[in-house]
Amino acid sequence: MAADQYRLTAFDCEAVRNAFRKSGVERRISGRNRRQYARLLALELTELGEIDPHILKWIVTRAAWSDGHGHFC
Repeated sequence: MAADQYRLTAFDCEAVRNAFRKSGVERRISGRNRRQYARLLALELTELGEIDPHILKWIVTRAAWSDGHGHFC
């Protein structure tokens, strides 16, 4: 895989994470499907060929699932 496939800015990563959090909660994505959903969403939003696994892990951390009131979804 080319290095360009993983190039995302911090702003891009934060935007994908926020979109994932909101969309995942709205769609009630289960825990076992979160990583795959995050991957597909990130690929769609960034138009990259692949997403770095470390970035995916960061996107799907429990902190990404807070509802803003200290509760985890």
